[in-house]
Amino acid sequence: MPDLVLRTPARKVVLFIVLVVVMTLASVVTLFSEYAPFGILGILFFGVLGSFAAYKQLRDRTVVRGTPTALQIVGTDPLPWHNVESIGVAMIPGGPRPMPGLGVRIGDLDQWTASLSESGLKGMRRAAKAGRMLGCPPAKGDPAVWVPAVMRWTRDMSGGYDLTVPPLRLPAPAEQVVEQVRGYAQQVAPR
Repeated sequence: MPDLVLRTPARKVVLFIVLVVVMTLASVVTLFSEYAPFGILGILFFGVLGSFAAYKQLRDRTVVRGTPTALQIVGTDPLPWHNVESIGVAMIPGGPRPMPGLGVRIGDLDQWTASLSESGLKGMRRAAKAGRMLGCPPAKGDPAVWVPAVMRWTRDMSGGYDLTVPPLRLPAPAEQVVEQVRGYAQQVAPR
């Protein structure tokens, strides 16, 4: 069976790049007002972090990959199908109200934590760092301690899911993506 590969559409990546450029330019204009400190913050946030995110999306737009043995969400290690407890619509915090995205609940967090590679831990650290403003616990010390803490926080924030993909990265509405991933899962790992 061929792999399931879901990629962020090019139009969404271009829209993201345009947004980053506009917000960076607005931050530059703000430098010449009484709100100059906010302009500096805007340049750092949109110019530096936004450019880095845009570069990563241009390099590889794949956000979900399903193989006969595992499911991989962008920025994480593959999750064996036997350890996928559920797949559904996660409510991801952002903006004035939560946004529907793809959510995956891990069956055995301890097993998954123990199997994380160094690059998987690095991805988890980046996610935890991004969530710090929303109360995510710090990713420091023993991964056997902080990874489950970050996952519990993610579950609380997303409506019960450990791994999430925001709607801006999905190729279709969350409900359609969930059905695609569930359908693939039933074909390769029937329960």
